[in-house]
Amino acid sequence: MRVLEVRRHSMRNKPNEHISLEGIELAQLIGLETGPFDLVVTSPIPRAVETSVAMGFAINETLPVLADLPSEIFHSSGWPAQFEQLQKNANQHDNVGSFAKTQANAWRDIVCKVEDSERALVVTHGLFLELGIIACFPETKYFDCDPIGYCEGVRIMFEDEKFQDFEILRVPPDRYSVNN
Repeated sequence: MRVLEVRRHSMRNKPNEHISLEGIELAQLIGLETGPFDLVVTSPIPRAVETSVAMGFAINETLPVLADLPSEIFHSSGWPAQFEQLQKNANQHDNVGSFAKTQANAWRDIVCKVEDSERALVVTHGLFLELGIIACFPETKYFDCDPIGYCEGVRIMFEDEKFQDFEILRVPPDRYSVNN
């Protein structure tokens, strides 16, 4: 079985595109609890790259598809929102549903680059993550599942050329933040 871990980048002080000192500390904490990885892929946006490095993982590749978010997708999605609402929006708005499937396909391509029993890490962004999870597991009911916060994510098991199961990865409650 292959494992794909997808994480949201760490905190920053908006509008700065780089992660903050608090963001570095959070990424370091998460990096101690996860890994190692056989493949690391990030969005090319600095906060994603910096998160991977602060976690302690060298980057093998950056992918623009993990960074390109048309404004109409953002507005149609209603993010940040509970997973249940995002799932409804993805089902009601073709552009949001299509974007979600694009993320899931990118994740599939990434996890297929590692061998059986190997692990891959993706560092991406809020909304990309939630919609990607929804597209990978469209039959799941996501009642009352909060948005993915900084450095949170999902661990996905991949076998027989399909996504099999997943676990939402949370930071300690006192570190949870969606928007700073």
